[in-house]
Amino acid sequence: MAVPLARDGGMTQRLLVEKTAAPGKRLLLSSCETLYKRSWIRARNSNVASVITHGVASVYTDSRYRGRGYASRLMSELVRILPTWQTDTSEKVKCVASVFQ
Repeated sequence: MAVPLARDGGMTQRLLVEKTAAPGKRLLLSSCETLYKRSWIRARNSNVASVITHGVASVYTDSRYRGRGYASRLMSELVRILPTWQTDTSEKVKCVASVFQ
């Protein structure tokens, strides 16, 4: 990818699809992209710590499926997935934030 944040696994496309249909025939209900970013924080009177943050962008639902809660459902799924997505358990680096744009 040409966008710097998207390089080296920095961007992931997320899809909410109709689960009951056969693979290859599932309706695309909603989509977005997440951006992974290594960040640093420093609490008051503390050392600097390496952490992970995620940005959520480009949330889209086709007009035929809007108003049915599909984008909300996709965001609910991300709330469960992002805290451990691309975390390095050997270094114990934690995800501390997700920014929904």
